[in-house]
Amino acid sequence: MSVMVGGFMVVGSPTTIIDAMVEEGTRVSKDELLFTLEEEDAKLQLEESKANLEALEARLRDARAGARTAELEEAKAAEEKALQAKEQMEKEFRRVQVLHEEGFASQQELEEMQLRYQNAKEQLSAAEAYRETVQEGPRDAELDALRSQVEQARTGVRLAQRMVDRTRIHSPAEGEVALLDVKEGELVGTETVAAVLIDQDHFQAHSILPESHVPHVQTGDDVHVTVPAVSEEVYEGMVVHIASLPPEADARGYPVEIDLDPALEEKVRVGMYVQVELILEESPDTLVVPRHAMTVHNGQQGVFSVPETGDEMEIQFLPVKTGLVEQGMVEIAEGLSRDQWIVVEGQELLEPGKQVNVMEMEDAR
Repeated sequence: MSVMVGGFMVVGSPTTIIDAMVEEGTRVSKDELLFTLEEEDAKLQLEESKANLEALEARLRDARAGARTAELEEAKAAEEKALQAKEQMEKEFRRVQVLHEEGFASQQELEEMQLRYQNAKEQLSAAEAYRETVQEGPRDAELDALRSQVEQARTGVRLAQRMVDRTRIHSPAEGEVALLDVKEGELVGTETVAAVLIDQDHFQAHSILPESHVPHVQTGDDVHVTVPAVSEEVYEGMVVHIASLPPEADARGYPVEIDLDPALEEKVRVGMYVQVELILEESPDTLVVPRHAMTVHNGQQGVFSVPETGDEMEIQFLPVKTGLVEQGMVEIAEGLSRDQWIVVEGQELLEPGKQVNVMEMEDAR
């Protein structure tokens, strides 16, 4: 069973919902209890693990103290009991294997049964080792083996306790229950999404960054964000994550996550379409001219220029080196200064050296 919160998942075991503490629309805090699951099997496993640990600890104490006749009989009886338990668990494991191959048992159920079978084999090994220790008396190697088995049993107790803890599903984050897809008494599996929580106080825009732009964008970069469903106003955003892999093998873009302006977060809803404008390169305080003022003469791109004063002016062609182009304007990197006048209309009628009468001049430098 899964509880999804903005991409986070909390996974439990396939079991039955005993009690649901929330409903759709409920606001929950981090670590708040959402569901309780059927816990009987998990508690039985915990009790079994604790009993196994206590038995091993007792055997280790007895091994250190030496053997007695009654202890030897007890050891043999324990070994026989462990053997029967192992054989029974092996049959159960083989049965679940067949069910898994036929699609009637999940991978989780197979792994849990395999863990129980392994635990039964370890208990048999521990019983055999204990019986041999009682017969022969403790030796350093045997004592070390028992100590190791005690540590393994303690690990088993911790794992069993974890399974018990997982019968109580808590919210991994603060948010609102947007979707509740389970009911009390309903059997849920490992692939079931029980609930979806939405953090209404913090939204992100998810987009795909074209591969050609990836080298020019870094986490922390500012972007411009527009949500047409909200308004045409442009808000600020910030790139917080760029994925290392594309979503598909043949994709030509990489997922990118963008934190939104708090003023915009108050207005948006999950699933709204977002327009994101990335600033790939900037040239602050630069000289720009209208794109339609650009022309080509003798294979060179440039602009036609005229003197700032005089009645009859002689047209000059100024080759220029351009930079960025944006919104109909072209950056002039070289070849033109701020105090020069250029022709922005009628260039197709001009050529260098031609005399012209200037009818109108506008300071748009």
